[in-house]
Amino acid sequence: MHPKARHWCYAWKTGISNIQSKAFDDGEPAGSAGKPILNQIESFRLTQCLVIVVRYFGGTLLGLPGLVKAYKESSWNCLDQSEKLEILIRNRFYYSSSFEKIQSILSILKSIDVPVCSFEFGEPSYIAFEIPIKDESLWFSKINSKLEKKH
Repeated sequence: MHPKARHWCYAWKTGISNIQSKAFDDGEPAGSAGKPILNQIESFRLTQCLVIVVRYFGGTLLGLPGLVKAYKESSWNCLDQSEKLEILIRNRFYYSSSFEKIQSILSILKSIDVPVCSFEFGEPSYIAFEIPIKDESLWFSKINSKLEKKH
């Protein structure tokens, strides 16, 4: 469709706890295309993201600084105009204890808006709940402080 397109430069960043990224210059001078694109992804603080910039004309005429600027601005414009979706990643936890303790935990989780996935009363009783990975230590400190107040 576009036979004069000469360079398909891109960068991507993906992962949750093990973030990986790649920048590819596709024949442009080293670091002049992929790296500026990746820098824009990072400046928007994105993951699960791929940006491809296709160059049709102007590499030699632009010179190295102009080439870097063109890839930087193109990727910025793309990311600025794109819809972003925040995905909240959670860990699921399972807890088993006495009926009374599970009732207490359920009450605490409800009071701090932690989603309860399932529970079963009996001896022992069970509960499953989910906590956002990024705030895990904060949530557990809230749960522990409320548990200490109750007992």
